[in-house]
Amino acid sequence: MIVKIADIIIKINSSHPYVPSICKKYEIKKYDHIDFEVDITDEDYKNVRKHEEYKDYPDWYIEGGVVYRKICHQLYKYNAIMIHGTAILYNNKVYMLSAPSGTGKSTHANLIIEASKNKAIIINGDKPIIRLKDGKYYAYGTPWCGKEYEGTCQFAEVAAICFLERGEPRIEGMSPKEVTKSIITEIVYPASEEEAAGLFRILNEVIMQCKLYKVYCDLSKESGKLSFEKILKAQE
Repeated sequence: MIVKIADIIIKINSSHPYVPSICKKYEIKKYDHIDFEVDITDEDYKNVRKHEEYKDYPDWYIEGGVVYRKICHQLYKYNAIMIHGTAILYNNKVYMLSAPSGTGKSTHANLIIEASKNKAIIINGDKPIIRLKDGKYYAYGTPWCGKEYEGTCQFAEVAAICFLERGEPRIEGMSPKEVTKSIITEIVYPASEEEAAGLFRILNEVIMQCKLYKVYCDLSKESGKLSFEKILKAQE
């Protein structure tokens, strides 16, 4: 299967139907080159099942995670990085919500969309790719978009990165140093020194391009309205 993800042409050699099914919207039939190829080996399955929490997971599920992880390890070569978070598109700009799993990214994203009167949409609910294009960093939808499968094939310039934390609704600015400390846990850990150097360079450039926010939020509509008005709408 040949797919185009973040304008990168990838050949995926999968053994189970899950990966082709989620990648269907990204499949291409015409191409003049392949940037790289992803294979899944028996050793990959064994390495995942060394971890107690994954030992009983089905092969198709493990394959899905391994494929995306292998893609992520190649991204630095294309001035790109995966950041765990929700990418919201509004007025041709993307606003990233990032936080550890369980913080409430999806809930807060949906509250923002409600506050926007559905003018904002989610282009990826879990694992967007950020890539340099024409001197600016853009967020791209990917097939790996969370258990709700919220996502599109769209892309747009990244305007802001917001780190969520539970608390009384309020918004504060963040320094690049604070963002780096928070974001480092939301990327795929590099497999080599070369990859690490590339990722840190890209992270630094992304952070310098964007407005940076710490968003304290709860489950109220007022919380989503505050984020929409003070972050998304403020960029108009």
